[in-house]
Amino acid sequence: MNHRAAIKVICDEFCITQVILHGRSRKADLVDVRRITAHIMKFNFGLRGRAIARVLQRDRSMISHYLSGFDNLIETDIALRVKYERALRAINTTTYNM
Repeated sequence: MNHRAAIKVICDEFCITQVILHGRSRKADLVDVRRITAHIMKFNFGLRGRAIARVLQRDRSMISHYLSGFDNLIETDIALRVKYERALRAINTTTYNM
């Protein structure tokens, strides 16, 4: 599976379209999906910040923010952890790569 297929699977898992994922909404659930997608793109598909920013249609600094805070959030935010595990299951990956 490539990273584009993984994004489609993640969007399907959370019942959103890629247009919504790339949109400007700052709703917490959508930000969580973007954060999870960025993390998966980096650690499961080896994309760098600039490539992730292009794929998610975000600024590189936003991707950096998503990735830098992820490790702490995954430990403290149970809802985010559950969503992350759902996304990993959806793309048939069970390892947690930090």
